[in-house]
Amino acid sequence: MQFSAGMVEREYFKERTDFAEYRMKNRTIWEIAAATVILLMIGVAYYITRQRLRLQRERTDHYLLLAEEANSEYKTLTERMEGQRNTENPLKGLIASRFDIIDKLGKNLLRTREYRITTGRHVPRSETNNHRFCRKQ
Repeated sequence: MQFSAGMVEREYFKERTDFAEYRMKNRTIWEIAAATVILLMIGVAYYITRQRLRLQRERTDHYLLLAEEANSEYKTLTERMEGQRNTENPLKGLIASRFDIIDKLGKNLLRTREYRITTGRHVPRSETNNHRFCRKQ
């Protein structure tokens, strides 16, 4: 009986150590699985963060490019407007001088008609063509 009690006790301890090893192995597997899941989640979070930062950087670069294009377009339009102003000033001067010529011709014509009316005589053509003094030489 002593032999069988020792055997039973040995069998009991063996089952207990096997169960403890099973629990330890099972716990180790779960710890490895949990660590793997945590590392995987950290990796996914890192990847998502990197993607968002990349997209934000691309958007920022795009907006900077648009701002630079708008600025260059503004400068181009400003230069064009300045060129138009520079072109308009001489044209305004030319138009003003032409109107001065027309004004002088009109005044000369009025003087000629008034002279005809008051004197009743005809003015020779050479005296009415005094618009030459209006031209710039």
